Amino acid sequence: MVDHVAIINKRINESPLTREEIAEKLGMRRSTLYNWANNPVFDKHNIALIGWSIDYDFSTDIKELKGFNFYFNNKKYVVGEQQAGYQPATKTEQMEGRIERLEKRQQQSDKLIKRLTEQNKILNETLLQLIKSIN
Repeated sequence: MVDHVAIINKRINESPLTREEIAEKLGMRRSTLYNWANNPVFDKHNIALIGWSIDYDFSTDIKELKGFNFYFNNKKYVVGEQQAGYQPATKTEQMEGRIERLEKRQQQSDKLIKRLTEQNKILNETLLQLIKSIN
């Protein structure tokens, strides 16, 4: 049998998605994705889900997965067969999606920094008033 752990991690690392984004897409924590990807027990369902999340057909590397049926969000998928109307995202589309998610995170970070700066200013003013009242 092939080293499925090495193959899974190689394909995850080649994906334009971060492990956090893959886990989010699957509705799980990053630690759970890590456990799945590094599980020495061959679990077809978990491997198929990881492949689905990164738009990769693991049956090209792991022949035992060819034709394996799995379900996600009440929809049936078959490893190695594209769904009717399914078009995998191009590398450009994947990168555009990643850029969009990164820009959103940057906006959230900027808002948090602004709030923390405002709170720090209030704390500094309160501290100065406290020091003045002691003297």
